[in-house]
This record gives sequence, structure tokens and C-alpha cells, in this order.
Amino acid sequence: METERKDYHMFSPEERQRAVDLYFTTPMTTAQVVKHLGYPTRQCLERWLAKDPRHAGHMAKPIIPLETRTKGDRAGAGQHAAEAGR
Repeated sequence: METERKDYHMFSPEERQRAVDLYFTTPMTTAQVVKHLGYPTRQCLERWLAKDPRHAGHMAKPIIPLETRTKGDRAGAGQHAAEAGR
């Protein structure tokens, strides 16, 4: 069985800055910035934004909540199923 190889790209500081600046200087959403530039992933851009001093502290919650990360369930399906059973 052949598995698909994922190529990981390290972005230069200039590429990161370009994406973050585009987000802050236009009314584009993160998804629109990613589509316009062709990079990075939306999650990656959101992490860069969270580290930027212009955006720091303005995110309502982490991209992947701590509770879900520790349970190993990225989608939180186990947590939602438990809440639904109450």
C-alpha cells in the first residue's frame, strides 16, 4: 500500500509578515487571505495572527482548545457525545 507523502514548507519571515499584513490592512477573512495568497493554511495564519502584537489577546479561544488536545480528539467529538448524553 502506498501512502501519500506530505511536503512541509517552512515559511520565511517575509511570507509570514505578508500574510499577517494583508489580513490587517484589508477586510479579508483568514480564509480569503489564504485563498488569495495560496498559502499558508488557515490554521497556520491564525497562529501567526495570535502571535502578532496587533492581534494578541483578541482571540476569544485557542484554535484547538486545550481540553480537546489532551484527549487526543481534535474535533471534540467525544466531548460533544458526552454532553449530548446528559
